[in-house]
Amino acid sequence: MEKIKIILLSVSLAVVNGSCNLDRFPEDKISEETFWKTEKDATLALNGIYAYLSGAAYENMYNDSYTDNSYAQYPWETKAVAASTGDILPFTDFGYDFTTIRRVNTFLENIDQIPMDKNLAKRYIAEARFIRAFNYFDLSQYFGALPLVQKSGKLDETSLTPVSEAEIDNFVTSELNAIENELPAFYTSGQDKGRITKGAVLAFKARVYLYTGKYKEAYEAAQSVMNSGIYGLFNTASVDTSTDYDSFVTFTSATDKDNFYKGLSNYQALFWAKNEGSTESILEAQYVPDSKGIYSNYMTLLLLPNEESG
Repeated sequence: MEKIKIILLSVSLAVVNGSCNLDRFPEDKISEETFWKTEKDATLALNGIYAYLSGAAYENMYNDSYTDNSYAQYPWETKAVAASTGDILPFTDFGYDFTTIRRVNTFLENIDQIPMDKNLAKRYIAEARFIRAFNYFDLSQYFGALPLVQKSGKLDETSLTPVSEAEIDNFVTSELNAIENELPAFYTSGQDKGRITKGAVLAFKARVYLYTGKYKEAYEAAQSVMNSGIYGLFNTASVDTSTDYDSFVTFTSATDKDNFYKGLSNYQALFWAKNEGSTESILEAQYVPDSKGIYSNYMTLLLLPNEESG
């Protein structure tokens, strides 16, 4: 019995002695008290914001399926199935989410307190503002009028009052105009692959103007991209003639036939891994393979040809 008492006492002492460390910060979470201290913190926070682009690339590829331009048959892949059939219910989630916008607002409010290179900080701010503008334009395409939230604090009735779709569009273009010259034309470091460039800003601005019917402005923005000397149509030297289309297409001349097969070859090779980052690419969403290497990029998995179970 005495032996049992000693054991219990030793356990109790261990609990008491261990209790001194209960005020430590959780090791699996980041707190405001320990973050926003270093340049690495700014980079990590910005990388978290970039996650929106890879998600948007997946969602936006189904946009034509909201109309009769294309058909999406699997409701677990996209809400476009419900939209195109008119089967919309009050709880259907079409992506009304301000998570990325709140992340950007928090980033913009805290980066100035970090002791880091001022030019790099300016570039980071421009990248974050681009993604916020991209997110807002995506939302406005689905929902029209939206709250224009530019602070990370607690939201109230005033901050959640929607403004018109035109005001959202004006905010987006004003943001793009403000950051256009804060970003480099290209990056020389491989670590910066996939980051926002001036060309991405101009190309996105052209899209916004095109969608909102400002065709002169869209033309001018697109011309700026085309005349930058950085981008151009992808062109492969090899021509794939392994598939015979002669029985399906009537060619007017040998030149017409040659151009047809060159066009198919260029389009096919554009999506090969070895041609990633070609001169035709303005902005690429980046993906890291998962442990199995198959489900990191949904598009490559879900949009295979039917014969490949896509």
